[in-house]
Amino acid sequence: MKKLLLLFFVSTAIFVACKKKEKDTPGPEPEEIVVTPLTDPTFIQNIEIQGAEKIEFDSARRVYQITLQANYSADEIGIQFKLYPGTRLEWSNTTSKSLIAFAYKNKLPLNLPITTATGHTKSYEFYVKHSGPLKATIDGDEEFRLSNSGGLGISCNLLTGIGTVPESPGAEMKLTASLTDGGSGKEIPGGTWLNAIYFENASQFEKSNQLGVVLRYGDKSYELARNRKLLPVIRSSVYLFAESLLLTAAPVGKATTITGAGFSAKSRYEVTIESDFLSNAVKFPATFGDTAVLNCTIPSSIPDGSYKVNIFENDTLIKSLVRVIARNETEKAIGHVWVIQNDYVINGAIHAKIKRIVAEKGQPIYVNPFPAVLGRMYAAFDPYQELPDLQLKNAGKTITIKAVAKADPSYADGSFKAYFGQYAIPADLPSGSYEARLTYPDKSESLPFWDKIEIR
Repeated sequence: MKKLLLLFFVSTAIFVACKKKEKDTPGPEPEEIVVTPLTDPTFIQNIEIQGAEKIEFDSARRVYQITLQANYSADEIGIQFKLYPGTRLEWSNTTSKSLIAFAYKNKLPLNLPITTATGHTKSYEFYVKHSGPLKATIDGDEEFRLSNSGGLGISCNLLTGIGTVPESPGAEMKLTASLTDGGSGKEIPGGTWLNAIYFENASQFEKSNQLGVVLRYGDKSYELARNRKLLPVIRSSVYLFAESLLLTAAPVGKATTITGAGFSAKSRYEVTIESDFLSNAVKFPATFGDTAVLNCTIPSSIPDGSYKVNIFENDTLIKSLVRVIARNETEKAIGHVWVIQNDYVINGAIHAKIKRIVAEKGQPIYVNPFPAVLGRMYAAFDPYQELPDLQLKNAGKTITIKAVAKADPSYADGSFKAYFGQYAIPADLPSGSYEARLTYPDKSESLPFWDKIEIR
C-alpha cells in the first residue's frame, strides 16, 4: 500500500511539474501587424516596389497610385505585398504568395482581388505613372513598308515616360503617334497598342523618303524615327513554313509546304536558311503550287538545328521566321527568344520581324521550349509547371539559369496555355556573345538557338 501511495505522489508531482513547464513555455508569438499609409485593415499591411519614387493609397476607391523613378526602364514592376495573416492574393500567374510581376507599359491598370482567411474578397487597382521623359527605341533596320490595306505598322521598345493607360483614375491621356512627310509637311495620326504603332492611309506617302514618326503622351513627346523611306506593298504573304510551327520540326529531305497568300505562277521563289552555326547560308528553290501554297524540299545536307528561314519572291524578302529543322519531329530545341514582355507574346514572337537578340545584364529574357509545353485544355495557369533551365555558354563562361513559369493564354484560340520561361540574366555576367540551349532534368540538352545571344 505504501508503495502504491508513493507511486501516486510521484506521478502527481511529475504531472504538476509538466503542466507548470507547459504553462511556463511561451507559445508562438503572434505576427506583428504593420500599419502604414498603404494599409487596408484585414487585407494589406504594406506594399513595396523596387524603382518606385512614390506609392499612394486611396482607401475609398481601393486604388494604389505608383509613381516610378525617372530612370526606371524595366518592362515589369514587382509588387511585394505584406498581407494580413491568412490573407491571399487571387492571382494565379505567380509561384509567390506575396509578389506580383506586372508588365505595365501602355497597358490597362492591374485589377487584383485579395481574399481574407474568412473568405471576404476585395479588388484593388494599381495605376502606374512614370516620372521620366518619354523614350523609346526602334530597330535601325525596321522596314517602313505598306501593307496590302495601305496602312503602315511598326513596332518599338518603350523605355521610359509611360506607365499604365490610364496612368491614374479619370486620366484621359493615351499614347499616340504621328507620321510626317518631311518634304510636304503633311502629317497623319496613328494609334498604339502595347508596343505596336499603326497608321491608316499611309499610301499617300508611298514616294516619300523623308518620313518621321513622333510619339506623344500628354505633354511628353519623342522623335522615334526620321528620314525613313516608305517601301512598296509586298502582295504575297507567308504564314507557315511547314506545319505545326510550335510542335513539329520541319522535315529534312522531304516535301515541305509554305502556306500563305498572293503567290503567283509568274514569280520566282527561293528559300535561304542561316544560323550562327552554319558557315554559309543554304539556298534552295520553292515552286508555285497555287496562290496559297509553295512547295520545297529542305536539302538532306542540312544538320538538325534552329534556323532563321527567309522566303524570297523575285529577290525580294517577303518573310523571315525562326524554325526548328530536324529528322526527329520532336527534337528538343528553343522555339523563340524575346526580351520585351507583353500579353500573347508567343504569337507575337512568331510573327514579329526576326532580329538578333541583345539582352541586358540584370534583366530577364523569355524563351519558349520546342516542342511547346501546353497546359490541359481550358485549364488554369499552373505556376509550378516544370520548364527546362537555360544554358548560356561561350569560350570563357557557362551558366545555367532557372525558369520562372509564364504562359501565353491565346494558343489555339485560347483553349490552351502555351508555357514559356522567364530567365533572369545575372548582373555580373561578363559581356559577350553566348550560345543558348535548354537543359533538362535527365541531363539532356536541346539544339542551340540559331542566334548567339549578345549580353551587354
